[in-house]
Amino acid sequence: MKKTTIIIILLSAFISQNIHCQMKTRLNSNDWMRMRLNGKIFTMKSREYEVTINKDSTLSLKLNFEPFLNSHYDFIYDKKGFLTNKKAYFAQKDSLVTAEIWDYVYDKKHRIIIEKKLSSGRVSNENYWYYSYLDKNITLIEQKDKFNPIIFYKYIQKGLIEELATKQSETEYKKHSAWFYDNRNRIYKKNEYVGDTIYSSNEFQYIDRKRNNITIEKYISKGKTIFFSENQYDNQNNIVAIYNSNKKLIQSFDYVYDNKNNWIEKKTFNKNGKLLTITKREIVYY
Repeated sequence: MKKTTIIIILLSAFISQNIHCQMKTRLNSNDWMRMRLNGKIFTMKSREYEVTINKDSTLSLKLNFEPFLNSHYDFIYDKKGFLTNKKAYFAQKDSLVTAEIWDYVYDKKHRIIIEKKLSSGRVSNENYWYYSYLDKNITLIEQKDKFNPIIFYKYIQKGLIEELATKQSETEYKKHSAWFYDNRNRIYKKNEYVGDTIYSSNEFQYIDRKRNNITIEKYISKGKTIFFSENQYDNQNNIVAIYNSNKKLIQSFDYVYDNKNNWIEKKTFNKNGKLLTITKREIVYY
């Protein structure tokens, strides 16, 4: 895989992940909804494999190793659809090594109040996030670990705009991010700030009015568009093709679904149609 393709994949994953990490979405949906899962799922295991095509056209699979991303996960949900535990692994030869473990605690309203992440393997550390709710519009989060100063996050809901401000113990809150929503509660822009200046932006367009799928993504840094993708989806709302600004294919995907319309196998192809990886999901329902 070419270096430029790797950069695009990593950036796309970063953008997609950050669409769903703000509090507005977290407070108004469960994790089944945020992960676009159907049915009442108890556990889900996800494993990604590198693919080698043999001379006889058979496939050989090897657990994928990514130096900067964990490619293998276990998820456990409660009966309301909220994550109670998540584990991430990295591949070491033909086996998996635990990289991170998350545990989640909720209040009676099913709002998250404690998030704990234990990192092991490469670097051992414990991270804690403590959530408090001043009112329906303000969420405070206190992050603690043994290596860094305490960080405070403040999410403020202002109608169709959500703002995030951050600070350390002895400093003032400074605006960090802002998400802008349309009337269907879909994000169409996210700004990152340094001081009062917009440092970077994510922009999202939704062409199909019947769906919430992002058709076009842009990542703009210092006034320049450094990432652009046009996305196509199948009838189950999973992405099947990514194109660049010149309408040239970047990647494509093919899925196998279970009887709940959750995908249990995903094949990833490069721009030339070469099979790169196969991701398999094992799902257990309540």
